[in-house]
Amino acid sequence: MLPGWRGGLPRWTLILCLLPAHIAPACGPEFPNWLLAGGDGPLLVAPVAHFRRELDRLHPVATPSSKGAPATDPDHGTAAAEAYDLAGALRAQGKGGDEISGILKRLAEYRRSFTNDPSQRATLPGGLPPEFQDYLQGAEAWSMGDPQGAREAWSRLLARPAEERRCKSTWAAYMLARTSETNEWEEVAARFQEVRKLAKEGFADTLGLATASLGWEARLHLERGKFVEAVHLYLEQYAREPEGSAENSLAEASRRALARGRPEELEPLARDPDGRRVIGAWIVSRQPYRFDRLDETHERTSSVGRWLEAVEAAGAKDLPIAEQLALAAYQAGQMQAAARWVARAPGSPAIQWINAKLWLRAGKPERAAALLKIILPMFPPAPLDPQSHPALPFEAGLGIEETSWHEISARDQVLGELGALRLARREYAEALDALLRSGFWMDAAYVAERVLTLEELRRYVDLQWPPQTERLNEQASVLTELRSVAEVTEEGKRTGIRHLLGRRLARAGRRAEALPYLPVSLRPRLQDLMACLEQASDNRLPGVARARAWWGAALSTRTNGLELLGTEVAPDWAIHSGAFWDGVDLPDRRKTNSVTHASPDELTRAEANEPTPNRRFHYRHVAAGLAWRAAG
Repeated sequence: MLPGWRGGLPRWTLILCLLPAHIAPACGPEFPNWLLAGGDGPLLVAPVAHFRRELDRLHPVATPSSKGAPATDPDHGTAAAEAYDLAGALRAQGKGGDEISGILKRLAEYRRSFTNDPSQRATLPGGLPPEFQDYLQGAEAWSMGDPQGAREAWSRLLARPAEERRCKSTWAAYMLARTSETNEWEEVAARFQEVRKLAKEGFADTLGLATASLGWEARLHLERGKFVEAVHLYLEQYAREPEGSAENSLAEASRRALARGRPEELEPLARDPDGRRVIGAWIVSRQPYRFDRLDETHERTSSVGRWLEAVEAAGAKDLPIAEQLALAAYQAGQMQAAARWVARAPGSPAIQWINAKLWLRAGKPERAAALLKIILPMFPPAPLDPQSHPALPFEAGLGIEETSWHEISARDQVLGELGALRLARREYAEALDALLRSGFWMDAAYVAERVLTLEELRRYVDLQWPPQTERLNEQASVLTELRSVAEVTEEGKRTGIRHLLGRRLARAGRRAEALPYLPVSLRPRLQDLMACLEQASDNRLPGVARARAWWGAALSTRTNGLELLGTEVAPDWAIHSGAFWDGVDLPDRRKTNSVTHASPDELTRAEANEPTPNRRFHYRHVAAGLAWRAAG
């Protein structure tokens, strides 16, 4: 009850305290994904792959090479790597620790001198092995704008006997390739190949120049339109250093190949097993088309068409390419081409997922539902790591990138789509179960709140989501947890559906039955409300005492109504903490412009389960009614 309440307050004062405030639309946080609003679009959306996962599924093999002993700092730079190699060379000469430290200190000072002021020629420190002297003379000449002198010094180094240049050979060969002024690009490519040859023969490569040379040589091929050669080199670079730049380089090579190449020019790539897998991976891994500018969308669609023609001409029909191209054609809206590739790999779960969407587009939801039910067990619960699963199938890396900030796993999307189709078939409890377990909380809340009867919902919850060990520190609201498909836990789903049932029971006046379904922290609030209502209804109490009780009930309802009585979706939108009103609602379900539109039975049920009154923040109107009782 309200402390210090006085019975003489005007009625309008009490009522104004409880009336709902005007809510202005505004920009909001991330919203949950849903399937049951917006027509068939959410069910027909194309899956997308993850480019890096697809590259990992290729399992590219790196050519063996020697990198030398690793430095203690994984991000060591040129100077640190040089000092590491020099210390090893000096120890091999029998020099002691103090002498080595002195030489390293003088080397660092020497490098700083010509790096900070290239115009001033520095003096090489004494005690350096000849190969280090040659390399540093070349580095100093290069910094002073004398490329010819630099190349002469590095060439002199490589002319030494092999046993005298174990540390600096890869460095010199790499710099000769990078600083080459020849227009004969094949000669430059050969220089980069020499770096890898030296590393393979055991010459030190502490700086990882053999791996870097792959990218530079690949770039030479890429700039000349030799896409197969470029892709192979970038793939080997990716195999050696997955965290490096090769992933972006492969994406750029794919983009250039498709943008510049006519179908006949793309055929060499289409005939090459690795080339066609990389291009296919890039095509199906892009962001959804609707996030692009119209001209980019048109160009990408045209690129898919050219690539499909090239692969058809090359006669490639293996399963990986069939899966990629069926998805690529579907993404690009080329449904006839998608159907052709679907027919070539009928056993693939990913292919049959696309096939289900094609059946849905054709107005055959029954066929689509049957397919989804068959393939659902074939999808892993979450994306798997290709490094840990060598035979990872295509479907394991697929997902949905929609308007939410989070990717939806393929399995969750398939299960959610099956739930939406079950709703259209009036399999209400099964629809709720699929939507809830797949993480489509808003859709599940609509079915639980508006479609199932109260007893049907209670039977379902008691059977599928019985109470677990209560947590005393349990949060009063799980709405934040349930907003994101990516962050929903089984415990969050359990708490959410039980809380929804508890509020629905409370709205029906069955407050005592609602208590065990509410989160622990909310139960005292409902008990307080129940106590106020019990006192207010007790005709044996004086009028003032009953009025105070009515006011206490009104205040409790106004303050805690969203958590105790509020609807998860319309009209209260507890799913958005009451701040927004967007998502699955009855007006949208009444639309008939989709294959999966609501049945008459669903609409009848939804209307019968409306709250009273069916108005925004309905519990505030309930609170106002209780306040009128207090004022009367």
